[in-house]
Amino acid sequence: MDSRTLLKTDVSTINIPIKDVDPGKYYHFGIANGIRNHYIEKDENIIKLVIGIDGLPLTKSSKSTFWPILCYIRPFSKIVFPIGIYWVYDKPTDSNDFLRDFYDEIVNILTNGIQIKNKSGVIRNTQVIIDTFCCDVPAKSFILKTKGHSGFFSCSRCCTEGEYLNRCVCFPDLNCSERTHEHFVQKQQEHHIGTDLSIITCIPGIDIINVFSIDYMHLICLGVTKKLITLWLKGPLKTRLNSVKNKFLSNNLIDLKNVIPIDFHRKPRGLDELPRWKATEFRTFLLYL
Repeated sequence: MDSRTLLKTDVSTINIPIKDVDPGKYYHFGIANGIRNHYIEKDENIIKLVIGIDGLPLTKSSKSTFWPILCYIRPFSKIVFPIGIYWVYDKPTDSNDFLRDFYDEIVNILTNGIQIKNKSGVIRNTQVIIDTFCCDVPAKSFILKTKGHSGFFSCSRCCTEGEYLNRCVCFPDLNCSERTHEHFVQKQQEHHIGTDLSIITCIPGIDIINVFSIDYMHLICLGVTKKLITLWLKGPLKTRLNSVKNKFLSNNLIDLKNVIPIDFHRKPRGLDELPRWKATEFRTFLLYL
């Protein structure tokens, strides 16, 4: 299948440092290796890292799952490289165990910098900072050991308390105090799960509130947009679209099928291409696209 077969490479003596992280396995590629392989030399003396963490199902036939820690260097390189990958049939039991190798290496790099050889062959020490952590809401809750988005104290940016209205948790108070790093570390509110804090809070110079980006997908696409679509299709008569407008929008989206980029895996399809039981649901799906 590859060159090792033709070259008869002896792999029996190669020791791959795979680590046990309950209940699965973890392999750490390394932050420094990724930076050296993908750093593009510029005039700036600071390397800004964007870290992404999320779960990734491998197949539809099983629950086999990757939990990768990914990174890219902003703004000079858009190539995403792996820092570490965890594999098993469920997410890690403890996020701190999962992040231990990442934490140990990033603390060392942030404190001491990284040695990089420039185009002239001169090795220089370069400062590294974490620019952003990019996680969706469930992954962010898991990494930070905080309550999920349906909790009464789940907001990661402010100290508002949710209210249970119309079978869902809402946050009507818009004038509440902002959450701070000190507030988070001291656990001044029922925002946390368990007794231990996330080891992310111990990274030097980090602001745990501002370093995590807002999750656009869950807040806007699956939050506000979904509510609007529900109102347009199934809401009161004064907000509901009639069948003519519904069909007009669906047909326009279907006409865009041939020009939609390959980045979108789900293309619009006509109702005649779907099983009959999915036809009604698909109208909602088309509007969502």
